[in-house]
Amino acid sequence: MNAQAEIISIIVFAFLIIYGIFGTYTLSLNPSSKMNRMFFLISIFLCVWAFAIAMGNVAPNYETAILWRRAGSLGWGVLYSLLLHYLLMLTGRANLLKSKMTYIFLYLPVLVNILFFGLYSPVAITQYNLIQIKTGWVNVPTGSIGDIFFNSYYLLFSLLSLITIWTWENVANDKRRKRIVHIISITFTMGILGGFIIDTMFHQLPQLSVLFACFPLAGINYSIRKQNLMGAHNEKGYEDKDLFVYERRTQFYNYLSYAVIAGSVLNIMFYSHEMIKIQSILTMSLVILVFGITIRLIPLLQVSSAKQDTILLILLPVFIVLILLYFTRHYGNNAVWPIPIIFLTASVMFRQKSFFYSTLAITLLYHFWSLTTEPVSEITVGAFEYTSHITMYFVIAALASYVNKTYRKRLADHEKQIEIQREISRISSEFAGANPMNINEKINDVFKLCGTFFGIEHSFMFRFSNDMSEAYYSNEWFGEGNSPAKGKTETLSINDYPWWMEKLQNNNRVFIRDVDNLPDEAVSVKQFMQNQHIKSLISVAMHDKDRLIGFLGFDVSRSEKTWELEHQAVLQILANIISDALVKIEAEKRINQMAYYDNLTNLPNRIYFNMELDQMLKLAKRNEKLVGVLFLDLDLFKSINDSLGHEAGDKLLITIGDRLTNLLRESDMACRFGGDEFLIMLPQMKNLEDIRKATEKIMKAFEEPVTINGQDFYVTASSGVAVYPLDGEDSETLIKNSDLAMYESKNKGRNRYTFCTPIMKEEIREKVQLSNDLYRALEREELVLFYQPQLSIETGEIIGLEALIRWIHPERGIISPGVFIPMAEQTGLIQSIGEWVIKTASKQNKTWQQKGYDPIAVAVNISVEQFRGSQLVEVVAEALKESKLEPKYLELEITESIAIQGPDYIIGVLESLKSLGVSIAIDDFGTEYSSLSRLKELPVDKLKMAMEFVQGIDKDSKDKSIATVIINLAKSLGLKIIAEGVEKKGQLDFLRDRACDEAQGFFFYRPMPVEEVEKLLNLKR
Repeated sequence: MNAQAEIISIIVFAFLIIYGIFGTYTLSLNPSSKMNRMFFLISIFLCVWAFAIAMGNVAPNYETAILWRRAGSLGWGVLYSLLLHYLLMLTGRANLLKSKMTYIFLYLPVLVNILFFGLYSPVAITQYNLIQIKTGWVNVPTGSIGDIFFNSYYLLFSLLSLITIWTWENVANDKRRKRIVHIISITFTMGILGGFIIDTMFHQLPQLSVLFACFPLAGINYSIRKQNLMGAHNEKGYEDKDLFVYERRTQFYNYLSYAVIAGSVLNIMFYSHEMIKIQSILTMSLVILVFGITIRLIPLLQVSSAKQDTILLILLPVFIVLILLYFTRHYGNNAVWPIPIIFLTASVMFRQKSFFYSTLAITLLYHFWSLTTEPVSEITVGAFEYTSHITMYFVIAALASYVNKTYRKRLADHEKQIEIQREISRISSEFAGANPMNINEKINDVFKLCGTFFGIEHSFMFRFSNDMSEAYYSNEWFGEGNSPAKGKTETLSINDYPWWMEKLQNNNRVFIRDVDNLPDEAVSVKQFMQNQHIKSLISVAMHDKDRLIGFLGFDVSRSEKTWELEHQAVLQILANIISDALVKIEAEKRINQMAYYDNLTNLPNRIYFNMELDQMLKLAKRNEKLVGVLFLDLDLFKSINDSLGHEAGDKLLITIGDRLTNLLRESDMACRFGGDEFLIMLPQMKNLEDIRKATEKIMKAFEEPVTINGQDFYVTASSGVAVYPLDGEDSETLIKNSDLAMYESKNKGRNRYTFCTPIMKEEIREKVQLSNDLYRALEREELVLFYQPQLSIETGEIIGLEALIRWIHPERGIISPGVFIPMAEQTGLIQSIGEWVIKTASKQNKTWQQKGYDPIAVAVNISVEQFRGSQLVEVVAEALKESKLEPKYLELEITESIAIQGPDYIIGVLESLKSLGVSIAIDDFGTEYSSLSRLKELPVDKLKMAMEFVQGIDKDSKDKSIATVIINLAKSLGLKIIAEGVEKKGQLDFLRDRACDEAQGFFFYRPMPVEEVEKLLNLKR
């Protein structure tokens, strides 16, 4: 055989080895990926094609050459279809593969190729026109149908592959993707064009287009390694619970695979045509290569480690026997004896003794067999023998070095384990004394110790909320030179990280070697880690029995960190120690909770409050500070319990307790004294003003409604304030005096606070008396209505009256509504008083109509407390029914604050009132922060300009401007406008010039009793 042909065959076989390595490596990255599997298949069919070319090129005769050419059709006949299939997947056109026609188009030519160029002999042998030249057997095209079909298939599928890549390059939208596409585009173009040129233009060479496949494979391999193409990650690496053992086993399998593949290369390198035929060399090198690839793939099998080792245990003796037979036959026993030594040395690395014993048994049996079949043999020692011996020495030395390195590493690991055990023992003893005061310090110390020992950049611990909805940073440690990332997230929503939670719950740990290789379902975890500049981490779960309570872990910002088995082991031990300590502390907290805290609100109880107050009083005495004690009682709490039930009442108390706690300083304390009563301590206060400000802040907790069972309730509270040392020097006295002050707040009308001072006590006594008198005012008919006329500015005629309530006290005379109306609102009397006003005004208006006076509307003011009741609409309807007054002659006035800033349900009440036919006016318009969007939704008929703007018309240009704006606003909205408080002619003239509709005030008439109204109406007849 010509040496040139042999050299070409060896070169082709060398490329076969490269293709096998490329395919195996890509598959090992992610064996579950369809694209990785497809790439592996492409590599295998390239190997088939390359082996057929290598063997056929050195075939001894025409028939053998034809046979290998036909075998090659099993490679190239499938390759280009697989390649196009792979590119469709790679470029995001997988939707095309959903069609059956696509598969017919892709693989129908494959059947034709294999059948007519390979399997079907009568046709297959006619497709080739081989001639033998110096470089081997070459196929000379004859222009037959087979040549035309092959060229069409080759050109069509190559062109489609190139178009697929080129169009992919045009849609790449980021730098990394563009770089990948550019590399693959160039390498594929080089491979396809190079193969086409060499097969069509250089007929003096064998078919070597198979060599140019190295360009696209190298481009893809480079993109996988450098650009993370095809999501290079091993799914098994995330699922295997013995991850680190698995990685070490895989590493050893890889080393063994590399050694065997190197043997395949060496077998070719030492080829001597004088001793052995090239065909035998290539065949044996292929066997060795296949065995090496098989070893590389064994750890990827989804079976247990024991089964993987069993597979290797079966294959290894077969391989050893083949190697021994091959070398004995071709090189003699002199070249065989070192080979078993290599395998015996390698078998030491396996934990199972069966590897060593099986290798030893096979070796001994083989040599006994050689001894009996050929007891004496002559050998010739030449350059080849010396070279092979030297090579074997190097192999054995390298293997021995590896074994020694592994042994020394295990010794180092053992020493490290002893040191770790010592540190863990110390940590465990330290945590025996953990308590709520020092637990965080102990955890941080442990993190620092482990971080320093293992060279970790960051240690962390997350705790889960009780409802498992959130995870929050509870502890962390940063190594020297590291600090928290900007925008560091303190709290995580569990629902945002389902992948992480699945790993914790199923595997009790999360291991991420490289954040860039996370699967698609972990996109939220990947984004979080990248934001925190975390490249790699390992984390384990913390449990309280079967309940997941948190997780802790180590992370680094560099990808080259190698996580070892001891990292996981130490983390798991730490998790157990810390979990036990936390569970113990939680148990102690529960005991303290039952002894010193209220079971319902979780606030301190009166026992704990008294203990703390006594301590604060001692401190205040030394520091000469004040201490405020607030006694707070919810107003009308019994009515809520009675109407909604005790469960709703409990919810209310819990909500109020939470609100109070959120308003206090860290040094303050709120406690549930009992029932609906709360105590609040304000220690270390400088002066009374500070206590007053703190009290006002606390009272704001009752400004917002409390939602119970989907319904809003406005709850008020009365509180009393006692101050150390002014109102007492011990806790009992201070609590008693604050209680007295609270009752004074109740007597004032509730929903307020009162300081326990002599002056306040006197005022409270007066108001309590007045409040008691108000309760009997209706019974004694001390309440009367005065009426103030409202006039049309254009005609000057009386077009309406406003009903104004007055209290004729038997001892104090006329009491202004500004004094007793707030009191009525606070005590709840406003409901009965308001009902009396509506019914009395309606009845009086109807009486005037029956007396023959012109019908005019009477306006009645409505309090916000009347809206909070549920009877306002019924009261108005009943008043109209009883008085038989037409609804259009009754006008209801509400303040701007009720209309604009009141709850949304007020709009519904107003619409119900409007449906009765009454008119609605907004009183004191302009004094609040009106919302125009809210105003346009209100069912109102009239705006009543506030008195302060009217009376400022002749004094301030700004009041003029405001008055003008209010008038124009009312006109724009189609509403009537009335000015209240007109006292001067200039004011009236201004309003007339601005087209204001109506006015009332002392300039026209003062409020007057019924008799004077009738006299006035008589004059206007």
